[in-house]
Amino acid sequence: MKIDLVNIPNDGLILDEELIFPEDWIKNSEIIRLIKPWIKGRVYINSAEEVMLEAKLTGKMVLLDAVDASEIEYPFEIEINENLTDNDEYNLEKEQNTLDIISILWQNIVLEVPIRVTNKNSEDISLHGEGWEFVSKEDKKVDPRMAPLLDLLKEGKE
Repeated sequence: MKIDLVNIPNDGLILDEELIFPEDWIKNSEIIRLIKPWIKGRVYINSAEEVMLEAKLTGKMVLLDAVDASEIEYPFEIEINENLTDNDEYNLEKEQNTLDIISILWQNIVLEVPIRVTNKNSEDISLHGEGWEFVSKEDKKVDPRMAPLLDLLKEGKE
C-alpha cells in the first residue's frame, strides 16, 4: 500500500480498504491465511512535519489448533498510532516521496498472533492412544520402579 507523501491533504489521507499481503509473508508465519484484513484510519502530517499513521486493523487470522491441529478462525482488532518519520523503511523511500506501509501493518498483525490457540468445543479429543495417555497433575501416578526412590526422598526430609 503505497502512499504519495506529496499529495497528502491537510486533514490527512483517509484509509478504508481491504489489505493484500504477499503470500510468502503468510507462509513464513504461524498464520495459515487471513480473512478480510481491513484497514480504517488515516495518514497525516502533523505540525512537527512528521508523518503519522492512526488506524484500526480488523479481520480474522486462521491458525492451527494446538491440540488437534484443526483450523481456527481468530478475530483481531489492532489499534495503530505510529510515527512513520522515525521508521527506517520510511527513510529509505523518502527520496521517492512515497511510503509503503504494508510491512508496518504486517508487523502489527504478526505481533497479535497468540502463542497457543485451542478450540474450547473440542470434547471428542482422545486423551489416550496406543502406548500413551494424557495425565493431568491430579491423575499423576508414580512409576512402581521409582517408588523406592520416592521413599528415600521422604526419609531424607524427615
